[in-house]
Amino acid sequence: MKLRLTGLIFMLLLSGRANAWFFIFPIPNVAKPAALQSLINALEKSEETRAVAYVSEDKTFASKVWTWGKYSGLVSQEEADQRALDMCRSNLAVAKSKTEGGQKLYDFGTKDCELYTFFTPNDGPKKAEAKRKADEVEAMRLAEIEQARKVAAEEERKRIAAEEEQKRVAAELEQQRIAAEEEERRREEAERVAATKTKGGVKTKAVQRQTLVSAQTGSVDFNAEATKAARILGCQSPELKVMGTDAGNILYLAKCADTKILNLRCDKTGLCLVR
Repeated sequence: MKLRLTGLIFMLLLSGRANAWFFIFPIPNVAKPAALQSLINALEKSEETRAVAYVSEDKTFASKVWTWGKYSGLVSQEEADQRALDMCRSNLAVAKSKTEGGQKLYDFGTKDCELYTFFTPNDGPKKAEAKRKADEVEAMRLAEIEQARKVAAEEERKRIAAEEEQKRVAAELEQQRIAAEEEERRREEAERVAATKTKGGVKTKAVQRQTLVSAQTGSVDFNAEATKAARILGCQSPELKVMGTDAGNILYLAKCADTKILNLRCDKTGLCLVR
C-alpha cells in the first residue's frame, strides 16, 4: 500500500557558517474517517442512550481502514455499550477474514473495539429506566387482568357444573318419586284385589257400616288410605284393625312388622292421622 504522509514538521538549524540542516518528522494518522465522525457528531445531539465502538488497522502513519458499531435507544448505558461493541466486533471479524492474493487484506493485529466517550451528557439512561419501570407496571397490570379473567372463567365453570349437578340430582329424585308412586299404586291395587278375593273373616259392625257407606256414596277406600298413611309413618306391612268410630271418623289400629303399633283416625275425606 502506498505510503501517505499526513504532515511534515520542518526544523531549520543554522550554524555559524550559514550551513542548513532539515529534519522531517512524519505525523501519525489518527484522524477518524468522515463517516465515523459524522455519526459521532449526530449522536452527540441525540436524546436517547447512545454508544459507538470503533477500531482501526494496526498502523501508525499510513492510511488505514476503520470499522465500527453503534446503537441508540431507550435502554441502559450498559446495554447500549454492549450492543455497539457486539456490532463493532462482528464487523471486525468480517474485515479480518478478507484476503487478496492469499494475504490478509487488512492488518488489525490484536486490536479490539473501543468505546467512544461522548462530550455532551444526555438523559437517555434516565428515560430508559423510567420506561423500564413503566413497562413493569403495565406488565403487572396486564398480568392482574389476565389472572382475574382466569379466576372469573373458573368460577363460571364451577357455577355451570353446579347447576348441571343440581339438575341431574333433581332428575334422579323425580325418577325415584315417580317409581315410588308407581310401586305404591301397584301395591294398593294388589291389596284391593286380594281383599276382594278374600272371603269370610270376622268384621266389626263399624267396618260393615263404613263399607256400606263407601259403596253407596262412592267415597274413598278408608282401608287403603289407612294403609298408605301407616307406611308413610314408617310402618312396614301394616295389619289394620278397625277399632270403631269417633264423631264420624274411623279409628284404626295398625300393627307393623317390627311390632310397632299405630293408632290412626281417618276423617270423611280419607285423611288419616295418628291419634
